[in-house]
Amino acid sequence: MATVKVKEIELPVLPPKNWKRRVAEVAGVSEKTVYNAIRRGIKGPQSNKVMEVYKNLYGRIVATEKNG
Repeated sequence: MATVKVKEIELPVLPPKNWKRRVAEVAGVSEKTVYNAIRRGIKGPQSNKVMEVYKNLYGRIVATEKNG
């Protein structure tokens, strides 16, 4: 059975309406934390979680790699 590994994710230039609220709800943080993580690039454990949620919700897979 082959496994697929995601190599690259493309994020939207302009996120959709109410993106901060949706990401905040899924990540379990405040909207201000979401803004600081994505727009200002502040680092930390919550910011890393916010970026992962944002990638999962709005990212588009550009490159993959198959193993096996």
